[in-house]
Amino acid sequence: MPPLPELPDRARTRSDRSNMTDMEYEDDMDGEQMGPGFHAQHRHATFSRCISHKMPKGTESMTYEVNESDQYMDFLERREAVKWRGFKGGFRWFLLCAIGFITGLIAIAVDFCIEHLCEWRMELNNAVVRAVRHKPAGVLLQYLSFVGSRLVMAAAAGFLVCYVEVLAAGSGIPEIKCYLNGVRLRKVVGVKTLVAKAAGIVFSVAADLPVGKEGPMIHSGAIIGALFTGCPLWQNLHPASLDTEKRDLVAAGASAGVSAAFGAPIGSVLFAIEEGTSHMNPTILLRLFVAASVAALVSRLVSSVEGHLPFGELGTKVPVSFGKFMTMDYALHELVLFVLLALLGGASGSLFTAMNKRLSLWRKKRIPPTGAKRFLEVLVVDLLVVSILFWVPVLGSGCEPLEFEGDEMDSTMKLYWSTGTVSMKSLFHSGKNFHEGYLLVFALLNFLLSCLTYGLGVPSGLFVPSLLTGAAFGRFFGQMVQKAMRQHSTANAGIYALIGAVSNLAGTARITISLTMILMEATDNALFSLPIFFAVMVAKWTGDYLSCVTANGIYDMHIMELKHIPLLEHGPEKEMIQIKVRDVMARNPVTLQAVERLGHIIEILESCKHNGFPVVFPGTKHLAGTLHRSVLHRILENCRKHDILQDPSGELRKLPPIHYEDMAMSTSKLESYEQLVADLGPEHLQHRLDLRPYMNRNGYQMPKHASVSSCFYLFRKLGLRHLPIVATNGDVCGMVTRKDLILCEEDQEHLPEDGEDSESGMDEEETSEEQNAGQDFEDSVGPTDSGFFGGGRM
Repeated sequence: MPPLPELPDRARTRSDRSNMTDMEYEDDMDGEQMGPGFHAQHRHATFSRCISHKMPKGTESMTYEVNESDQYMDFLERREAVKWRGFKGGFRWFLLCAIGFITGLIAIAVDFCIEHLCEWRMELNNAVVRAVRHKPAGVLLQYLSFVGSRLVMAAAAGFLVCYVEVLAAGSGIPEIKCYLNGVRLRKVVGVKTLVAKAAGIVFSVAADLPVGKEGPMIHSGAIIGALFTGCPLWQNLHPASLDTEKRDLVAAGASAGVSAAFGAPIGSVLFAIEEGTSHMNPTILLRLFVAASVAALVSRLVSSVEGHLPFGELGTKVPVSFGKFMTMDYALHELVLFVLLALLGGASGSLFTAMNKRLSLWRKKRIPPTGAKRFLEVLVVDLLVVSILFWVPVLGSGCEPLEFEGDEMDSTMKLYWSTGTVSMKSLFHSGKNFHEGYLLVFALLNFLLSCLTYGLGVPSGLFVPSLLTGAAFGRFFGQMVQKAMRQHSTANAGIYALIGAVSNLAGTARITISLTMILMEATDNALFSLPIFFAVMVAKWTGDYLSCVTANGIYDMHIMELKHIPLLEHGPEKEMIQIKVRDVMARNPVTLQAVERLGHIIEILESCKHNGFPVVFPGTKHLAGTLHRSVLHRILENCRKHDILQDPSGELRKLPPIHYEDMAMSTSKLESYEQLVADLGPEHLQHRLDLRPYMNRNGYQMPKHASVSSCFYLFRKLGLRHLPIVATNGDVCGMVTRKDLILCEEDQEHLPEDGEDSESGMDEEETSEEQNAGQDFEDSVGPTDSGFFGGGRM
């Protein structure tokens, strides 16, 4: 611990500061109160907590900031980019329509395969029943056939996740939400993920697992959008903003996936805004709507062909259909009952999320993400689920072999053997009352089995199982209301089922406006928007209020609490406006001189894992610009070929820079820095490189006295990856990444209160240990160089 200054010196210092302005006083106090001791004390606990919670391997932050270097400006002049504007705009609209078209086809193909596999299952079951009806062990033989056919499907779905592509597991919505937020997970938008996800969801639903197909459709659409950015023509047209364009096309694909699943283009755009995109403007809004509209058009057009409708007439069938309500009348006093049902739905959703979190933590510790152990879990869980779904109707019907068709099974028992969408439509529209006891049992079983299944090693959506649980409980609630208030009830039990469905989903996923619009479009009735919106908002508020159970919705919980991905939410915490950027920034950042020695550049790249470097004017700490690691890699790989190295002792010459397209259109082949040194030759390590043509001169920066809240908004709205922090004299004094903002949110309690003496911090040795801990944290993140305009470490 450094010795405290003597009192006379301290009194003299304060008297000298009496005439200072507030900012001058803060500058003078910065080194004293906010020195290494405070910084280490604040970040030591933060890093020590986070090191034990590693992010998924391959996680990397992205930047959507264009590198406005002299090199790029020269490229624009040579290409005369203005002449390409009309063609680029037309080609973009073509891509958006193609994304919607292909996403719609995938959704229809998935739904077609699911429907025919389920028909084959039931035909097999009915054939077995007819063959063994009069045999002594006929019901056991039917059980073996029933379970065996589903286990084959589950094995196929599990194989695609456990042995083909692990990122095909789950709904994919959390991963796409991360991507749109500025965090890339390795292979999340890859071709193999698309194949495994689209094929796997067919087998998951056919295996009678309580899963939905809407989440994988959203993920598939996002992958389609990302794959279109690999078009060579598109890369040539948009070399500088490729990551930004890719983000927008991924958002369009995700929106098209929602629209193809529900036939709700407006709701799908709102879903993309509410759940993912932080960069929305009217232009992007229009692009999302175009892709979503085309996807909905394709979905309904193909359904008209399947329904043998006249040419040109659009069908109404979509993969996740709620059917059309004939009447949606309700009395004013029933809004109170709807609110009560929403309260129960919000509490149920919070409980579901909390239970799933504990189960997922157990899985994380005991079951590896790939391999035989996870594959075996899929089979065991499917065996349990299918056994329960088989024996409840059979035991309730006298323990005799049952055919699904005909009058052998009543409408309540058919809920157990139907797919989620079919059961949900039955709960919404059936004119007959269901058996209340079996209906309540069905709701509870679906709740528990859905919780057990979400996180399993199969593709699985959450919308349909959550809606089905709420619909079953809502139908039960509605039938009880009708019995108790027969003379005063206007709304039928199906209306209560709809309110229960949206309430349960809103409490689980904490989705509000987009869910309301999707339901309005899916039910084809805007008159019922008010009760739906009331139910959604009350359910969300209930879930938020029960923060002691779980603080986040199911998607954010998996992102931030289980995978520990640095997701920036819609707004900062209210306390962050009282915290200065200097309190959370990484101090003493590694900088490069505008003209730097080649060997020193390689030493810096080899010794630290940072991805962004402030560039300062020679002999000063004044910020001149910023450079990304990926750009430095391209410069080092091409410096000898383009003869831009300068003699260490000679006069600095103005040499033509490497052409922008020579760097932007190529993939880095850098394997190791040792190999790079060998290729360059040790005799060239003392030569100098002029970095000024390649650095971003117009990047964003922030004064150290600014609030963390304003810094948060810059990262969130502009898609930044690094933000240099400067003192009042223009010197670089720190760097902020999204990781620092996340840790600031999580670590408010470690910041000292105003006026608290923080000079009792750690000594230099402890500070060094803390910085090493932070470096270890960064070392766990992603590959070093994944592209010219982004990728790499946080």
